[in-house]
Amino acid sequence: MGFARSILSVAMVGALAGSLAACDSGGGSGQKAKGQLESAAGSLTGDAKLKREGQKDQVVGGVKKTVGDMKAAVHDATH
Repeated sequence: MGFARSILSVAMVGALAGSLAACDSGGGSGQKAKGQLESAAGSLTGDAKLKREGQKDQVVGGVKKTVGDMKAAVHDATH
């Protein structure tokens, strides 16, 4: 049952991440959300690699969002 549960969780994360990526405008929010899903699925299934990948995506997505927010603020201030 553990293997089937792991496969199901990974498939669900993939499907949800694909949906989130389609909605993301490049600001990092989608990658951060995908990371949260991956990390949760990794914790649920005991898959340390998936959990680490999720944590990495959360950090990278957060950085991308911050950079995007800063760019928008600079653009707003100069126009």
